[in-house]
Amino acid sequence: MAPRSGAFFLQAAAVAAVLAMLVVPSLGRCHGSPSPAPPPTTSTPPPLAPLPPSPALAPGPSCNDCYSQCYFSCDASISSTCSVYCNVEGACNSCRANTIKECRASKNCAGSCDECNDPTNSSCALACSTQYCDRCRYWEIQKCQKKCRQECSAPKCVP
Repeated sequence: MAPRSGAFFLQAAAVAAVLAMLVVPSLGRCHGSPSPAPPPTTSTPPPLAPLPPSPALAPGPSCNDCYSQCYFSCDASISSTCSVYCNVEGACNSCRANTIKECRASKNCAGSCDECNDPTNSSCALACSTQYCDRCRYWEIQKCQKKCRQECSAPKCVP
């Protein structure tokens, strides 16, 4: 029973403290008379200086400008990325030279082999086409567009 009575007295003490805080300030005043005027101030503080205007946040770049800049720099890298596939002339010439060399070796031509001087188009069709270059450029353009759409959309820029 001792622990319960301790809790009861603690609660009673808390209630008494709250009531004392409410009652004590009102004991010094009469209920019928007006409250006394505050003492006069000796000097008035100077007026506050106006705050300087806050700098407006500069809007970010427009999304169109952002996209143009992003795409321009991305597009500039496509040529070097696809250069292996886009050097068609070099690949085509190399293929034709190798085809002629192999033809001459198989025919045992010491001088001129007319049938080997004009390698068939089918032997070097792939090497002489722009198919891989076109595909490389297409996929790199797709990557640039996706990257720039992600980097240049609100809220990263102003629509």
